[in-house]
Amino acid sequence: KDFQTRMLAKKQATLLVIVATCLLFGQLAAASSSINQSPFSTRRILGSDSDSNTTNYPNASNVDISSASMDSELVDIMWCGDDLQTILILSAKGTVYQTTDQAKNWNKLRETFQRSGKKEATDDENVGDVTQLLQSPVDSKLIIFLGSAGINWITEDCGKTIKAINSGKNIKEFQFHPYEKTWVLASAYTTCDDFTDEPCKIYKELYISKDLGVNWTFLADYVIQFAWAAQEGFLTWYVPSDRVVIAHLLEKKGHQKLNGWSESAEIAYSDDNFKTKTVVLERGNKFLITADYFFGVQADDEDTQNVRLYVGSSQAKNYKLEPIALPVKKTKKNKKKKAGELHEHSYTILDTSEGQVFLHINHEGERSKYGNIYISDSTGKRFSMSVHNNVRSLNGQCDFEKVAGLEGIYLVNTYDSQMIAKLKDDFSGDEIIPTSSQSSKPTGNSKAFHTSGSNSRDKDKRYRELDQYKTTKISFDKGGIWETLKPPKKNVHGDTIECDKDDGCALHLHSISETKFGPFYSTDNSLGIVLGVGNVGKYLSNKEDEVNTYLSRNGGLTWFEVLQGSHIYEVGDHGAIIVAAPDQEATTSIYYTWNEGLTWDTLEISKKPIQVTNIIIEPTNTAEHFIIYGRTASTAKDNGKEPKGVIISIDFASLHERLCRNPQNPDAENSDYEKWSPNGAISANCLMGHQTTYIRRKREAQCFNAEQYEGWFSYTNCECTEEDWECDIGYERKGEGPCEPISDEPVSFEPPEDCDGEYYYVTKGYRKVAGNTCEGGVDHAPTKLPCPGKGITKSRILVLIVLGVVVAAIFFFSSKGNSNKAKKFASTLGEKARATTNSSFNKLGFKKMGEGQGPDSLHDEDEDADGKFKFDSHDEPAQHLDNKNLLDLVQGKKMAGRSGLESAQKNIPMISKPGQGDSGRELMDM
Repeated sequence: KDFQTRMLAKKQATLLVIVATCLLFGQLAAASSSINQSPFSTRRILGSDSDSNTTNYPNASNVDISSASMDSELVDIMWCGDDLQTILILSAKGTVYQTTDQAKNWNKLRETFQRSGKKEATDDENVGDVTQLLQSPVDSKLIIFLGSAGINWITEDCGKTIKAINSGKNIKEFQFHPYEKTWVLASAYTTCDDFTDEPCKIYKELYISKDLGVNWTFLADYVIQFAWAAQEGFLTWYVPSDRVVIAHLLEKKGHQKLNGWSESAEIAYSDDNFKTKTVVLERGNKFLITADYFFGVQADDEDTQNVRLYVGSSQAKNYKLEPIALPVKKTKKNKKKKAGELHEHSYTILDTSEGQVFLHINHEGERSKYGNIYISDSTGKRFSMSVHNNVRSLNGQCDFEKVAGLEGIYLVNTYDSQMIAKLKDDFSGDEIIPTSSQSSKPTGNSKAFHTSGSNSRDKDKRYRELDQYKTTKISFDKGGIWETLKPPKKNVHGDTIECDKDDGCALHLHSISETKFGPFYSTDNSLGIVLGVGNVGKYLSNKEDEVNTYLSRNGGLTWFEVLQGSHIYEVGDHGAIIVAAPDQEATTSIYYTWNEGLTWDTLEISKKPIQVTNIIIEPTNTAEHFIIYGRTASTAKDNGKEPKGVIISIDFASLHERLCRNPQNPDAENSDYEKWSPNGAISANCLMGHQTTYIRRKREAQCFNAEQYEGWFSYTNCECTEEDWECDIGYERKGEGPCEPISDEPVSFEPPEDCDGEYYYVTKGYRKVAGNTCEGGVDHAPTKLPCPGKGITKSRILVLIVLGVVVAAIFFFSSKGNSNKAKKFASTLGEKARATTNSSFNKLGFKKMGEGQGPDSLHDEDEDADGKFKFDSHDEPAQHLDNKNLLDLVQGKKMAGRSGLESAQKNIPMISKPGQGDSGRELMDM
């Protein structure tokens, strides 16, 4: 019995051990499961000071995915080195991370920066955090890290070694030289500690270093703006390499004025570190230097804050700036005034890439939400109206986009002109732009709208409601004719989309003036593909449940709805693969397509939802490796914790798609390639006056598109159509109609007073688009007329010579008695002489109206007040050759490059009022 009792107890104990063991293993399994379900594993990032987590996810689709968490959201990213393997990122907390294997593993470099910074700091000086990454245009491995407390850092090997620099100044702005590796410009503000024996004066100083910041030389003070005169692509014999251009205040007393246009300023340059200087523009406040143009803004009236824009060649030893010529309206009461009596408050240079300047002018005031877009001739001086009421943000970002890789195609967003006109009429000439009360700080930051009185409150409300009346337009002739986007015929489910153009229905897309939705987007290396978020209707919607994602594969001519809802997107492998992610809500998955949106595959990238900020790719858009970044989604369990940054690497090369085949025979059944010619709305297969045929991958071909198998195939000129002509200065189109004069005075054919050449031209209201190569067809060339009473010209001398030969020949034959031969010779030669004479007189302008090809554009100095031009025999039609093209001829065509956060967004050069967008806003924080 005792034995049985002991055996029973032993069995019970064994059973208890088994149960306990099972429970223990169950808990371990649960813990293991919870670890695996975490979006980030506990594996340490490479590097001794790393505290971020990285996970490599196996995936059913065999796509390599690596993810990592950062201490805060990502604010900048930079590819470093020629092989594009090294990437540097900057977090919102000032921490730099580095990867050397295409974002599979990350090194956190915060301790490295702190250690090197403390070696250069004085006493217990605060080392600070990194605020900005700046990459050299000469050497992509050379990067400057600007600091928040006066310590800066430099690397010449993509972050493998980092050196701290203490210049003794808290540098706020830094600029590399475009082709001298060790030359840099930097600005810093004075502090009260700099003035021990006199009152405190805070102003911006400019310094130069030619040894990457080891030694500095003072250049100027009270500086508003500065830049190297040379630009990337400049030929050095045009502009001295050490030329520096500044805009600075002339009254160097007290604190520097940081906001508003000042009449006590100038734009000047120096070739000897400002031992001497040359004034470029008196009362000049801001400037912009491009590869071809030098723009300067002159304060016209400090009280009204009106300004004028000047322009000249940037590749000149001595700059000569002239005021731009805008459309002029003449009336009986006022012989010459700005069209609509518009003022000029700020400018945005939208595009200069195709031999003309697209210029946005804010006519309404500091808080204006719209302006007009003008387009220049090839000299950059004479401007015609292109489009009214272009949407802009308060910091000057305009809804304007060039379709990359294709000539002459542009997209804009505009406000409904009828709604703006109605708003102005309702307030009977009262200023419709809400005014702002100024801050007590010198920066002048706005606090709020004035809202005194019901009329003012109604005005503010109506002005804000303009955002409900945005429309999208496209031009295929460099802004000559704008038309609405053609809506897709079916939605993503295959259902027919009802949209009547006669009722104002069209496709509308969001752009960069707002940040809620992704802007329309294209790249140089995926020809014809344009992506955007918007809706079909009369106006552009801001509601999340009313917008979808759209794609065009022919430069915006036709569109497809490819995803329901709003997404952010990126294009890789020359357009062969497109990746998209929802951007209005947290997600665990992204989508990718190999057939330009016909079908999509879903790819899980996280176990927990993340808020995707953007998707980017290496700068050439030719690889299959994408980077997604964002932040962890907030939940109730977070208890207000600050979200972490998330960065995810996705490599589709691991799918091992087959190589696209038979590029030598595009359009063949056994080829993955096709021929494609971009075209506008009028000319079939023609764009900018010529048919350019490209080879690209077929949409349905699911294959890897090797870089060398896409590009230009053939080129032929086309017959001219209405799209090949734009309105001349003083004319504009009403919608898609003809160019009409903005003046109520008839066109005069009288010659200009200084018609001292052979010819002058009288416009018909059109000029051929600069760079357009069409032949024959529609002819809107200006009428060419001879200058009267100017004596013997070259053409007339030719006529007299021919007639002299005829007379001499007749006399010769008559003197020999060969009268029949003389008659026959005289008859034959007379016909030739008449032909020559007619040709000569045709050259003098005696043709039927509309015959002949006048110059596409003429120089400003050739223009008379009545819209006529003098044309001397030595003059030629103005031509534009971007020196980027010159470099391409010498060095060979290079791939288009992008860096940082330029994917699906961009920064447009804006010449804004001093104090707007300047680092001077940081002055009060010093």
